[in-house]
Amino acid sequence: MFKDTGGNDAASILLNLTDYRVIDATQEPAGRQVLIEPKATEAACPTCGVITTRIHARPVHRVKDPPTGGNDIKVLVRKRRMACQETA
Repeated sequence: MFKDTGGNDAASILLNLTDYRVIDATQEPAGRQVLIEPKATEAACPTCGVITTRIHARPVHRVKDPPTGGNDIKVLVRKRRMACQETA
């Protein structure tokens, strides 16, 4: 379960990701796996510009596989696809 650690998330600081928070970190047989997501909870619709907090989907993308300390680390980003709430 996710526990919000505020601005002092040590794992986020270690990965140099100030606009993201670490959700999960596990040790896999092939190396470590880290799941992160953006801290922002709202976004503007690219079409009309209305701010929304309604989440349409949360796809997970693999963005990096950098070697660290002789082991591989798989970084996954759980993005938020927002849904526009404007009826027009």
